[in-house]
Amino acid sequence: MAKNATFEVKFRRRRKGKTDYKKRMALLKSGKPRLVVRKSNLNVLAQIIVFGQKGDIVKASAHSNELKKYGWRMHKGNIPSAYLTGLLAGRKAKQKKIEEAILDIGIVTPVHGSVPFAVLKGAIDAGLNIAHEASAFPSEERIRGEHIKKYLESLSKEKYAKMFSEYAKENIEPAKITEWFEQARKKINEATFEGEKEKPKEKTEKVKEKEEEKTKKHEVKEKKKIAEEAKENKIEKKGIEENKEKEKQVEKRMEKFKGRVK
Repeated sequence: MAKNATFEVKFRRRRKGKTDYKKRMALLKSGKPRLVVRKSNLNVLAQIIVFGQKGDIVKASAHSNELKKYGWRMHKGNIPSAYLTGLLAGRKAKQKKIEEAILDIGIVTPVHGSVPFAVLKGAIDAGLNIAHEASAFPSEERIRGEHIKKYLESLSKEKYAKMFSEYAKENIEPAKITEWFEQARKKINEATFEGEKEKPKEKTEKVKEKEEEKTKKHEVKEKKKIAEEAKENKIEKKGIEENKEKEKQVEKRMEKFKGRVK
């Protein structure tokens, strides 16, 4: 009979294919903050994360949706967007006195010239000291979006309107892609982020109506409670008064009875 276990169950995140713990341990042993890059079909996320005993601590974060503030109007998941997101994350990290980091792309297979390395190039250009190989970066033309510009310009008006209907609705001209990129890069480099706080979201009318309904219901409940308590107090008072009158009547009868006995 076997005395030892022949199969060891792996951690949940490893079973789901979310975390490579050997790779994570190697990154943590460096003792440096991690530049964590994650990509979806539509967006790019770059974060500077430090290890903590109770969980990772995010020191700086940049999402490609933030690029709208800096004049970038194109898709938020391509190479130029990735570079600008990395630049934004690097600038935020620098203003929090973070000088170096190490790249963490998770379980994604590293491919030279891809989105994670565009983010890395942006973070390095922001001033972060990150170990890298220059051959992994996308070319300057791809970073500036010139390949996108050439492709869009090669399409006929009909194809452009069909394949990129959102751009057509907003009257986005392919020729302005590189201009928007340079404009966004300049604004990010000039921006300050120290002490920046997110503005509280304004409440919509529906939310306000729901809150008003809740307060009204609460007020009605409170009024009912107060009315019930008042009724109970009145009943108690009446009961006490009736008991006092009965005691007086009993005392009078006892006095009369005593007088008869004498």
